Amino acid sequence: MNRRGVGTAVRVAGLVLAAGWLIHELAGVPACPALGWGLAAAATYLLAHLVRGMRLFLLLYDGRVQVRGVVGTHLVAAAVSHAIPFKLGEIYRVVAVGGLLRRWSRAVMAVWSERLFDVLVLMALVAGLAAIERAPGFDPTAFLVLGAVFLFLSGFVFLVLPESLHLLIRYVVTRHNSRGSLRLLELSERLLAVVARASRVLRTRWATVTWLSLAIWGLELCALALATRAVAPVIGEPAGTFAPFHVLALQQHTWDPAANGLAAQLVRLVTVDAFVGVVIIAAVGLAGRWLARRNAAARKEAP
Repeated sequence: MNRRGVGTAVRVAGLVLAAGWLIHELAGVPACPALGWGLAAAATYLLAHLVRGMRLFLLLYDGRVQVRGVVGTHLVAAAVSHAIPFKLGEIYRVVAVGGLLRRWSRAVMAVWSERLFDVLVLMALVAGLAAIERAPGFDPTAFLVLGAVFLFLSGFVFLVLPESLHLLIRYVVTRHNSRGSLRLLELSERLLAVVARASRVLRTRWATVTWLSLAIWGLELCALALATRAVAPVIGEPAGTFAPFHVLALQQHTWDPAANGLAAQLVRLVTVDAFVGVVIIAAVGLAGRWLARRNAAARKEAP
């Protein structure tokens, strides 16, 4: 099977898994007395994912990728990430993006870049939240330490490694001429091509990517705040002035969102409703394309 076939198989498997997840989760969506608030929360969360798709497109854009393909791949991967536990959805995301690009190395660096900006924004939010108002059971220490380690590794990969590889290549070219040195030179050049491109993308597009990342998490916080208003009469409101921030922090801190009652209910309401909206939009879009093709065929056949 060639790379195109692998990419198609990955997308089909993702769609099947996402559909199964939606069907399973629909039964557990909490009652929503305030339907308007619920629809607003789902629409806001869907908008956040559309912005995520645009951010991924910006990180991947090289004149050949298309917005529709990248955003569609992101939406399927996001649904799969909710269906697969322990953050293993990131593996599917890399495979799906790699199938779209037919370059797995670029997919790894693009997903890493996404998470780099997510961690930067989340660390700022969590640190600010801890300084202003700390809810019971909310301890950001572990998250901040892990985030700092991730930022340190990312700085090495995107800033230090390209310069180090340049120096290594120059040293090998000028000092060595053995078979082992040629193999090391080849591997170094391949790795440099990958990390140098990713580093160049971040250096030239960091402002827009940062702005999009802030917009993404701002929209997700708004979605959780709206969902809190929608289901508060049924499951109660979280205590504290910054309740949506605490819900988001709880959901990000655990491997299993179901371990947090309120966080699980709100996340389920927002994500399921939003992805149902994705299915409806996709169905309307496919129906529109089918009607357009049918009308075009009818015009060609007309005398």
